[in-house]
Amino acid sequence: MGMMRRAQRAAEFDLESKQSMERNPYLPPEADVHDIARGDCWRESGGTVYVARGSDLPQRCVKCNTLLVQRPKRKTYYWHASGWYLLILLNIILYAIAAMIARKKIEISAGLCDQHRKRRWLKVGSALGLFVLMFVAGVVMFGGETSGISVACFAGSVVAFVAGVIFARVIYPVEITERGGRFKGCGPEFLASLAAVTRGNR
Repeated sequence: MGMMRRAQRAAEFDLESKQSMERNPYLPPEADVHDIARGDCWRESGGTVYVARGSDLPQRCVKCNTLLVQRPKRKTYYWHASGWYLLILLNIILYAIAAMIARKKIEISAGLCDQHRKRRWLKVGSALGLFVLMFVAGVVMFGGETSGISVACFAGSVVAFVAGVIFARVIYPVEITERGGRFKGCGPEFLASLAAVTRGNR
């Protein structure tokens, strides 16, 4: 009887230990196999993530791989070949028309955890505040002996605006085709959770 009780306690202890290890918050996050199997999504060399058209990213933060409670809303991403930018040198309106025709799009959902969402908006807010400050300073100092400082302030406002646009991006496309899209901007933890596939082995 005593031996049976000891065996039962040992079995319960092993079960509790196993459950404790599964709930260990200090263990690195692992990719959900079903997340990958649900659609064609993998990582390629150079920190690029490929998402097949009609598929989506796993329901995790694309920076730290934290599981998200709700799937983020799908967003439409646009892309066109970089050669079309040369039309800006000729006519920006001509470029805008050509880009609208040549661009390709894809819809996916790229989410952030609360921590990275707050960090993103802090960067965007800082860049926006600097943009307003530099622009107002350029207007105030415009003309007279402070014209040089005014020009520097306007240039700084442009840099702050561009920085804000970059900070606002969660991920960004580097190629979109009829079959899917390639994106960059994901964190190393998220990249490590995806299956690695080389473009030659697809």
